[in-house]
Amino acid sequence: MKEKILLLDGSAVIYRSYFAFKNNPLINSRGENTSAIFGFMNTLVSIKKKFDPKYFAVIQDEKAPTFRHKQYPEYKATRDKMPEDLVSQLAPLQELLKAAKVPFFSQAGFEADDIIGTIVSRFSEKFDILILSSDKDLYQLVNDNVQIYRLSKKIFVGPKEVKEKFGVPPAHIIDLLGLMGDSSDNVPGVPKIGMKTAAKLINEFGNIENIIQNSDKITKNSIRKSLQENSDLGTLSKKLVTLDIDVPISISEDEMKFGELFTPELEKFCKRYELNAFSKHFEKKSVEKSEEVSAEIVSEYKLIAKKEDFENLLEELHKQKNIAVDLETNSLNKIDGKIVGISFCYEPKVAYYIPLRHDYGLQLDLNYVLSSLKPLLENKNKFFIGHNIKFDYMIFQNEGIEIANLGFDTMIAAYLLSPDEHRHNLDAVSLKYLEHKMIPISALIGKGKKQLNFTQTAIEAALTYAAEDANITYQLWEILAEKLENQGLFELFKQIEMPLVKVLASMERNGVFVDVKMFKHLSQNLGEKLADLKKKIFELSGEEFNINSPAQLSYILFDKMNLPVIKRTKTGKSTNIDVLEKLSKDHDIASLMIDYRKLAKLKSTYADAFPKLINRGTHRIHSSFNQTVTATGRLSSSNPNLQNIPIRTEIGRGIREGFIAQSEDFTILAADYSQIELRIMALMSEDKNLIKTFQTGGDVHAQTASLIFDIPPDFVTSDQRREAKTINFGILYGMGSYSLSQDLNISREEAKTFKDNYFNHFPKVKEYLEKTKEFAHKNGYVQTLFGRKRFLKYINSRNKNMQKFAERTAINMPIQGTSADIIKIAMSNIYNKIHNKTDEIKMIIQIHDELLFEIRKNFLEKYTEMIKIEMESVLNENHRNIVPIVVDIGHGKNWLEAH
Repeated sequence: MKEKILLLDGSAVIYRSYFAFKNNPLINSRGENTSAIFGFMNTLVSIKKKFDPKYFAVIQDEKAPTFRHKQYPEYKATRDKMPEDLVSQLAPLQELLKAAKVPFFSQAGFEADDIIGTIVSRFSEKFDILILSSDKDLYQLVNDNVQIYRLSKKIFVGPKEVKEKFGVPPAHIIDLLGLMGDSSDNVPGVPKIGMKTAAKLINEFGNIENIIQNSDKITKNSIRKSLQENSDLGTLSKKLVTLDIDVPISISEDEMKFGELFTPELEKFCKRYELNAFSKHFEKKSVEKSEEVSAEIVSEYKLIAKKEDFENLLEELHKQKNIAVDLETNSLNKIDGKIVGISFCYEPKVAYYIPLRHDYGLQLDLNYVLSSLKPLLENKNKFFIGHNIKFDYMIFQNEGIEIANLGFDTMIAAYLLSPDEHRHNLDAVSLKYLEHKMIPISALIGKGKKQLNFTQTAIEAALTYAAEDANITYQLWEILAEKLENQGLFELFKQIEMPLVKVLASMERNGVFVDVKMFKHLSQNLGEKLADLKKKIFELSGEEFNINSPAQLSYILFDKMNLPVIKRTKTGKSTNIDVLEKLSKDHDIASLMIDYRKLAKLKSTYADAFPKLINRGTHRIHSSFNQTVTATGRLSSSNPNLQNIPIRTEIGRGIREGFIAQSEDFTILAADYSQIELRIMALMSEDKNLIKTFQTGGDVHAQTASLIFDIPPDFVTSDQRREAKTINFGILYGMGSYSLSQDLNISREEAKTFKDNYFNHFPKVKEYLEKTKEFAHKNGYVQTLFGRKRFLKYINSRNKNMQKFAERTAINMPIQGTSADIIKIAMSNIYNKIHNKTDEIKMIIQIHDELLFEIRKNFLEKYTEMIKIEMESVLNENHRNIVPIVVDIGHGKNWLEAH
């Protein structure tokens, strides 16, 4: 039996590893992105464990152009530039390979695939070869001695599998790719020929040269014509995908020998880059070397399904102060969900699971357990820890239990430490801080249509899953509390974010009434407008087509109507909103398509969706308000998203009209901070002219227009006020002269003059902006008046575009973030005064700088005054004396009337 050589396509693994964590990158304590490093190391460990190869090599691309770029300059031209935080990992990855004593090869002017092909050519008679890659170019190398192993799918591919997948044997893969092209490498191929057509032609005529030679025999007119007109593209494409199997590189079988992966050098490397997940491999090696035997410390999960065990646990819980709690439920609906099981943890690596509503198996009486736990959970001296604790808090409320002290939410803590990351769920946070991969819920309940309810899960399986949640949450609390303290974020967490959890839970439970008839009428009205737009679009296009299909629209616009192609993507000619807006200046059909898409989105997102979201039990819509989504600290909402309701259009205003009071006895009150961000700018910059505008109670946009246009305030036109408003807010968002010129539809020179005039009259604003950027460059973050931070990893980037983006973020975040902090504090202060008076007043919605309440009419005057005082007095007296905070209040039978 032959020995086997394993060849790993290293470049592919690097990219795959990086993008696997793109939305939630792994960042170590030095601020270094280690996603690709971690993923590559994990791949090496998997290969060692599965194959333990004697001969192994990693093959990598070089940065330099290859011979293919000389043949075809457009080769790979559509690929995005390598992200900077991936570039920064390339040198450490080379260190990793050296430390692990992994053989690796590359050659300037050639791709990794060419080197793999060369190794196959030289060694496949003596060795069996297994190529670890998913690159379809490599399938041309497959034969009885050469297989592909697809790492992502964990499947082996031989000649049979190649034929099944592509419809042709490995020897004809180059012909197939030559005909169909490869969008990922920008290999053109022959237009109109896809994989199935290419395979059919190859099986009929043989290689691409024979196909071209016999093109007159092809019966389908469009294919025959395309081949005859584009034969040169076909032969060029075949050359581009054909591997060079004679790369001038010296490689011997001894150089590919591979021994021990877990070397002392690799252990040092892992410690340097904080790859703690792999420490167990080195610990194991250390034990083997010293011939010592020690039991591996594992988490201990205990099932509490007997009364005696529960009573012992309850007695122990009463002794503890800090307790992590996690619920398993029959639904993710916080209004109707019920508890299936409860897990607790009060010491690392030991957790308990109490099953209560499983369909089968030994479990305790639900009422007995909940009534026994109620005094514990409602004890103010206990410090309860959870991940997304608002969910557990609301589910406990459904069972008649009010957790008294929501002490620590590890999801919120992780968010404050990394507000730019997109995922803060327990899986992501566990992987980041503990380098521990959680059991996926799909392992218990499956996916898709066959997904089980948690009540149907086996109790033994639920034990491990549920107890792990509590255990990991407890361990994260210990880590994240210290990190919050070290980053100066603990006071913000404790004073603003954690008190807000109960406020948001209350708002979500309160919900809001909607006028179903109004939404049905709006949906019908939008449907009629869409039908009219569709008719006009079809008239201009000369035919009917699927208006919601980008591919069909692309054909109409660019192939049939010959409109200019603005942008290409991997899938073809783009028809996105940016493209349509550029085309709309000269082509009515693009303008109509923009209107169609806007109305279609309003219909599906609001008019049709809102009535379906009404809870049958409460007859209200219960949106979720999220603390851990926006990087600035602002709240977001989901199911439905109330933040994106357009307010400047007639239809948008109509949507607001649909949010109503529950009866004639109630009214909707809207309290909106007036120009809060500009007031914060005045406060932070200490600019006397800007401060004076707010102290005198003048119209800030008219005053700004008066100054920059050098005219009396009474002579300011509406257009000049609009331009001044654009500049005022543009300054807040770090807008440059180009963006300002685009927004105002003026030249860059005029825009620059406007900005210069602005800064001449508000010099301290310019000084504040420059100081903020300097602080960001020096410290790597910016912060709000209340200490909220946003970390700017690209602020000192060598890429000027990324650096400029980070500077704009640095300018905007302290102002927008302070605004977010102010309304959050106001919400908590108001909640403390109204939460036990829901028959008189309910806080129901927060959106942007606005709070909505539903108030019984005979209490309107009392609560209007209280709300105004609380919202206007968040900042300390000194700050308020400098720049007054003003809240506009209105009320009416619906949101539109109140606003």
